[in-house]
Amino acid sequence: MKIYSYKVIYLDLLILLLMKLLALFLIIILPVATAAQITYVPDDNLEALIEATYPAANNGAANDDYVLTAGISTVGSLGIDGNSYLVSDYTGLEDFIQLTTLLITNQQTSQIDLSAINNVLSGVPDYLYVTISYNNLLTDLALPQGKIQPNIKYNPLLLNVTFQSNNILDNVTFQHNNSIKNIDASLTSTVDPSSVLTITNNDQLECVNISNGGCTFWLLVSIANNPNLTCVEVDDPNYSNTAWGDPTIYGYSYSTNCSCGALGITVNEQSSEEEIIGIYDLLGRECEFMHNKTLLYLYKDGSVQKVHVVK
Repeated sequence: MKIYSYKVIYLDLLILLLMKLLALFLIIILPVATAAQITYVPDDNLEALIEATYPAANNGAANDDYVLTAGISTVGSLGIDGNSYLVSDYTGLEDFIQLTTLLITNQQTSQIDLSAINNVLSGVPDYLYVTISYNNLLTDLALPQGKIQPNIKYNPLLLNVTFQSNNILDNVTFQHNNSIKNIDASLTSTVDPSSVLTITNNDQLECVNISNGGCTFWLLVSIANNPNLTCVEVDDPNYSNTAWGDPTIYGYSYSTNCSCGALGITVNEQSSEEEIIGIYDLLGRECEFMHNKTLLYLYKDGSVQKVHVVK
């Protein structure tokens, strides 16, 4: 019996010792592991901007393509101005999970891709207010995912703006972008109630498509002084005429089929050798090919092409 008692005491002491060692491990190791979480930022100027503006993100190594994630995960606003920092790659902004304001101005690059940013995943209730302005060489812009308030102004060469399918739109502004011909937000998720849409003074704009099923949520729509605009595609022209006013005084009309081009969404060019496995309308219903109607072609490789053939 005594031998058994000693064995029990020995096991109890061993278990107690192991528990203390585990507690010590958690106290010492876990904070080090947490502090070591890093975010990949391949653009040296963007890395320098982040580390200069938010010292908690500085990992102590300049131009090593990394910042400390803990130093950016609670940041609410970020300004990236080309007069101070010329940036061409925005990889890393996806870890600004609390971001509610993003300003990108005076950059000298032809492409800005913000599609990796997704405030839906982070659970932030606020919309991301994103201003893209005075970028003189910008031609292609991909907007963030989730809830956004895009303010796109004074980008003279801008041609393509890519909305995301999970975008919830609020207070959208397009002004003085004098090369863009089509704005297509038809594949976005919806519109936040009581939002404002402003599309003015875009000299080459010919067609706008906002028929995403949420047109009745726009509180105020101002589409004016776009001299080449002839058609705005909406959910219900009668509703739009009544709620938003007569568009003909500005030279355009509301329609359910404006034959807008495919600019404004990501379109993959397809070769004749790729196999089409499905044709769908804009509501996602499978259908047959039709002239004078915007359709979505689903290809075997998983890509999607927006097609509109006028007869």
